[in-house]
Formats: sequence, C-alpha cells, structure tokens
Amino acid sequence: MTTPDGTRLSAEELIDIERTLDSTNRDSSMTLEELDGYCTALVVAQIDSLIETHLLDIFDLAEDELAKRLADTHRQKFVRLLDQQLNQILARLHQGDLAPLIRQGNTPSDHPPGYDWAAGFARGMDSEQDAFEVMDDDEEVWEWVDPIYDMLEDPPRIGRESEERVETMIDGVVQLYAWLQVKRA
Repeated sequence: MTTPDGTRLSAEELIDIERTLDSTNRDSSMTLEELDGYCTALVVAQIDSLIETHLLDIFDLAEDELAKRLADTHRQKFVRLLDQQLNQILARLHQGDLAPLIRQGNTPSDHPPGYDWAAGFARGMDSEQDAFEVMDDDEEVWEWVDPIYDMLEDPPRIGRESEERVETMIDGVVQLYAWLQVKRA
C-alpha cells in the first residue's frame, strides 16, 4: 500500500492492523481485506467525517465495549494507519489505478480472493448511503457496482474466474469514482 509521500506501509504496519482487528473483536471485526474494501467505499463516497467515526462499524462493537478493548494509544495508532490507507486509496483512484489488498488463495474465512473486499465495499456503501444516493437515477452506474454484489451472491472458485471477477469489480469502482467526481463537481 502506498502512502501519499510514495512510501509503502510496511509489512509490520499491515500486520499491526490485522492484529488490532483480531485482538479487539476476533469474532466480528473486519478482515484486512474487508477493511480495505470498506475504506475504498468511504473514499469513493468522499466522506467528510474522520475515519474514527467508523470504528464501531469496523470492529462491530458498541462504543463502551470498544473503549474497554482498545486502549487510547492503540486506537490512535490504528486511526493513523487507517488515515494512511485512505490517503493511499485516494491517490490510486485519482490515478485510475486502484490496487486493493486482496489475498491470493483462500482468506482466513475461506472465501475466494476478492470476496471479503467486496463485502467491505458493500458495507461501506451501506454506511454512507446518502453519498451514494445520486446513483439511484442512473442504471448504467449500477453496472459498475453489480460485480461487487455478484461476488457476494455467487462467489467464484479460486482460479482464473476469480481473478477476472476481481478485475471487473475493481474496474467498476474506478469508473464509479470518476463518475461521482464529475457528478459532484
């Protein structure tokens, strides 16, 4: 993952994100791949809120429970890393070259590559419904998003079909981002 200054998040930082997700709520937190899809949806939605306002959704916890499980210092570091991730996604979308974090092979949840990312993107769209409301009047736009929901409803087997469906999903998100940029201008 590339941050705005061109550096990549280190493997240790990615592992730290995963560990924080897992240790804070092992049963319901997003996976790293799902989190990347979710953050991508937030960038596409052009949210004005801080990523910290989405932590309850990311960890699937109530505020009081999150406060018990995630110490302030860990929370601040996690938010800083998510901010870097959002900036990286924004930079890549501006270039028209989204490079999501999609695992090869099975994810820890035994879903095919791209499934968890699609679930995160759909969850992000759901959390920012107002931002995507402008799409309701244009059926063509939904053709760009349909591959995401197709992935969730009918996951492919691992292999060439999976790779092609992931590419179609990502291409659609890049087109959606560009369309929303023009629509909101």
